[in-house]
Amino acid sequence: MMTATDEEKLQVLDYVKASIRRHENEYGVLSFYAVGAKDIIKFIERPEACERWPYDFECRVEEAIASLAKKYIVPFPEIEEQTEEDRVLSKLFKKHKNLTVGNTDFFNNYFQAHHFIYYMERHPDIYKWDAYFIKELQHEIKRMKEILF
Repeated sequence: MMTATDEEKLQVLDYVKASIRRHENEYGVLSFYAVGAKDIIKFIERPEACERWPYDFECRVEEAIASLAKKYIVPFPEIEEQTEEDRVLSKLFKKHKNLTVGNTDFFNNYFQAHHFIYYMERHPDIYKWDAYFIKELQHEIKRMKEILF
């Protein structure tokens, strides 16, 4: 069984909380590796509250935390200054959100129009997002610019 260090658990805790903030306007239950986000938070913040959980579920939570640490905990990427391209594209997204993001062949469904707008306008909320999400978003924006420009 994979286990995470205490430092990794704290990083995973930050990642899971950032994911909840980022997806708070969406419907459904946020889960990672078949474990609910709230269960992961509870397990890390208050392990004494999890003493009555079945052993196999505790193991699954531990595995989920270790897997999250391995895949999603990365250094925070550099965020460059806003460019003229960013300004133009953010205005385009504001005006035509559904037309530009509605095409599932063009964008990864992981992102929504407001994610692109916030990043391209360098909204203060982007600094609360997790590093992995920003890296993936930067990759999508780079791909979009290569296609459009």
